[in-house]
Amino acid sequence: MKPKKSANSRKELLIKAARKRHGTILPVADVKDLDDSFTTHHDALLFWYNTEDGSTHIVKDANKRGTKKKK
Repeated sequence: MKPKKSANSRKELLIKAARKRHGTILPVADVKDLDDSFTTHHDALLFWYNTEDGSTHIVKDANKRGTKKKK
């Protein structure tokens, strides 16, 4: 069994994925720090961010344990 990732390491991975996808990323709306751009929904950690053109994007890190794909 794999050790559970800490919330901080999950956040760092999402920020890294967003930067790899879009280069420069910025906090959304009135948020001052990227670390405050996270929310959770069920077992998923969501990272919201803007790109330089003002578009808002999201990347998700879902906790896969206990879920199965439906056929």
